[in-house]
Formats: sequence, C-alpha cells, structure tokens
Amino acid sequence: MLSFTALHLGRLYSEEPKWVYLASAHRKAAIDALPSAISPDAKFLIIGFCTMYTISSSLASSPENIFSLISSLHNVWSALEGHPAFMNQRLKPLDPFLMNWQVDSAIRALGHLQRIYDPTMSGLESESEDLSDPNIKAAYKESVEALYVAYPLTRTGLESNGAVLWPALFGKKYRDLLNEKKQRALVVLYYYLGMLKDVSESCWWVSDVARCQEYVYGLLDVGWRGWLLDVDLDVTENAIALAAGFTRRLTY
Repeated sequence: MLSFTALHLGRLYSEEPKWVYLASAHRKAAIDALPSAISPDAKFLIIGFCTMYTISSSLASSPENIFSLISSLHNVWSALEGHPAFMNQRLKPLDPFLMNWQVDSAIRALGHLQRIYDPTMSGLESESEDLSDPNIKAAYKESVEALYVAYPLTRTGLESNGAVLWPALFGKKYRDLLNEKKQRALVVLYYYLGMLKDVSESCWWVSDVARCQEYVYGLLDVGWRGWLLDVDLDVTENAIALAAGFTRRLTY
C-alpha cells in the first residue's frame, strides 16, 4: 500500500523524484516480505497492490510493453484463481452471450466478439489464421468469455478485479496467440484496453491506457480496423434506437 501510494504521489508531483524512489523501495520491501507472510489474505493484498503498481508503471512507459504486461498478469493471477476472491467470478459452463445482462452499450458491444471465433465470419476470408483448429477456436472463445465476465466488474466499483480477472481466465493458448500478435488476439486485447480506458478518469493507475490501445489498433490490418468501425456504428445505432424506444414509453 505504501508503494502504491508513493507512486500516486509521484504522478501528482512529478517534479519531486523522491516519491518514485520511495515507491520503488516500498515495492521491493513488500516483495521481499511476501514469502514470509502467513495469512493468505495478506499475500493476496500484497500481490494486488504490486499488480496495480506494475500496471501503472508499464502503461506509463512504452506501449510495446503491453504484451509482457499481459503475460505477467496471466502468469501471476491464473495461479491465484482458486482464491476466495475469485469464487463468484469464475467462468461458468454456459454461454455468456445467452445471458440477459442489464448493462450499458459498451458491454453489449462485446456480443460482436462472438464472431472472433466464428469461422464463417464474412468479409475476412483472407485472414490467414486457421479457425478449423479446435484449440485455436477454443482459445478465442475462452478469452472472449473471460472478458464478458470481467467487464461488468469495472461498472460496479471493482475496477481492479476486472483488470486482473481477464488475464487470469483467458488461458495459456490465448496468451501464446497474443504474444504472436495474431489479429484476432489483438482485437480482444483492444477491447480489454477499451474497458480500462472507460475507467481511466476515476482510476489513476490506468490513466495512460489510451496510448496502448492506440498502439494495438496500429497493429491491426485494414480489414480488422474496418470491422471495429462497423461494430462501433452498429452499437451507436442500437443505442439510439433503444433511447428512442425509451422516450416513446415515457411519452405514452
């Protein structure tokens, strides 16, 4: 906690380098103390604060660090999936796209990601990735479902939970595809970064996420950029239609 607080002060008062130094020193002390911590909850809190420290530091540096950051988050938090904090947030054996979420348009837009692992998806036949491989298809399905589980948490005051839950749940195969910078993997990452961007004004530790999202967008080919644009237009049109329907109900 001292490390995370000092890092925040370092961002607020960048002209005073002592805060960044103290943040680094406290972080080292916390990591050194982790093996001797007796309480599982204490260890969980230490890892949690160190994670937010790492996310903030990584996002504030080069956007290219996003891939090593996501891999690190997966490696750490997938090992903690059995912790009680995850008990009510695991992936369930159901299709999240069949669930009746009462959520905003940003979360409803995730429904379009179901097409990420649909081999019949039109307009992108030139994409070289072979979705006939069941392992690849399953990896994308798992990553999208994990995002669908994590996203609502960021709308209910549990931003840090949402930030780590997706990497914890998306699976090793997706991690490998992402590190290979496969286009579909980049699209899912783009949406994850969009989730963090939506809360960046209230959560200082992800305030630099927009740069990383723009960087990932730059790695997408023309076809996938067009697909994202089509999704945005579709979501906007649906939101307008819903608003119009709500207004009519109020009128009558």
